Amino acid sequence: MFYRASLQAAAALASLSLLAGCGLLSDSGSETNQKITVGTTSSPSTLDPAAAWDGSWELMRNVYQTLVSFPTGSTSPEPDAAQECKFTDATSMAYRCT
Repeated sequence: MFYRASLQAAAALASLSLLAGCGLLSDSGSETNQKITVGTTSSPSTLDPAAAWDGSWELMRNVYQTLVSFPTGSTSPEPDAAQECKFTDATSMAYRCT
């Protein structure tokens, strides 16, 4: 039971990271049909956010520290375990945390 919950929490964390990363990229003004493929170790039980919430993310946030975190109500990440995080190139494709 704990192993499955850990996998679900890891999959949720990976999905949130991907979604957060998509919001950080600058828009070049051109719209193209690009695909994002996300792989998981098991099929999702539901895609309904209300039904999928089990509170394990709150436990993970209290136990583990992440490189960056998002303050409540903000879409801009702030360093958490990292001292500094920033884009390292002009295209905003490389993000480095130290």
